[in-house]
Amino acid sequence: MYVADYGGGISCYSGTGHKQYHVNHEDMKEPAGIQMDRDGNLLVCCYRSHDVHVLKPDGALDRVLLTSRDGLEYPSSLTYRNTDDT
Repeated sequence: MYVADYGGGISCYSGTGHKQYHVNHEDMKEPAGIQMDRDGNLLVCCYRSHDVHVLKPDGALDRVLLTSRDGLEYPSSLTYRNTDDT
């Protein structure tokens, strides 16, 4: 289970509720919405930094996918379409 903590970071919990890890990357300002892609990466909407970050399955920052330069303003949720269709 993954939890976006608006106050700072993303936490990963086991099915029994034990915290496995917590990440709070400096550039992730107020994470609000999260979604997992088919490869196990987390897509994270960051409300205050106006961007979407991609975290690897272990919580390491992979890249910033979208920013305010792409037209994002205060993103708070997202949906990932898990298909091979373009």
